[in-house]
Amino acid sequence: MRKLHRKRRIRGNLNVKRSNLLVSSILGFAYSTPLQARVLAAAAKAPNLAASLVSTAFNVGIAVGAAFGAWLLSSGASYADIPAVGVVFSLLAAGTAALSWRLERRTLRSV
Repeated sequence: MRKLHRKRRIRGNLNVKRSNLLVSSILGFAYSTPLQARVLAAAAKAPNLAASLVSTAFNVGIAVGAAFGAWLLSSGASYADIPAVGVVFSLLAAGTAALSWRLERRTLRSV
């Protein structure tokens, strides 16, 4: 009986879970390419080093995300709740990128 109740609860929130996964995917691709372009433009004298650091940063982010997801699962969260955490981290990353862009524009205006 408990398993049946759990299945109904997960199915009832299936549209919310799908929405979270969609938003997480969109945010993941929305800022990765512009971020790479900004880093490569800022490091005009060493583009190869900058390109390697961009991929390294993404790999570190993937490893931290996987470790955090594993911790959530071991703490009792369900697999269906993991995309919501991804959305939160994606929004934080997008906010950080937007703040960096704004600060860069402010610096260029004052020069």
